[in-house]
Amino acid sequence: AGGPFYLIALGRTEDGMLIHSFATKNLTTTDVVALSGGHTIGVSHCTSFTDRLYPTQDPTMDQTFGNNLKLTCPAPDTDNTTNMDIRSPNLFDNKYFC
Repeated sequence: AGGPFYLIALGRTEDGMLIHSFATKNLTTTDVVALSGGHTIGVSHCTSFTDRLYPTQDPTMDQTFGNNLKLTCPAPDTDNTTNMDIRSPNLFDNKYFC
């Protein structure tokens, strides 16, 4: 897709913990944002985020976005996947942040 390849550990953590963890490696918040951009290509299994959809949607999540995710992930244990970057899932670009 035109971008570089980096092997990184998978998983999700709270933003504050992530920023603190990177800071211990002398990386800044800007570095965290840049590395997060690696999610511009790839898919996520529903089970990695359905805790934010069920039993009730996380109030910090955009309502429309959450409703669209529920179409792909209709139950907490759904084995489906979805693109991590819904705007340009097959391009290495900065639309993941939009």
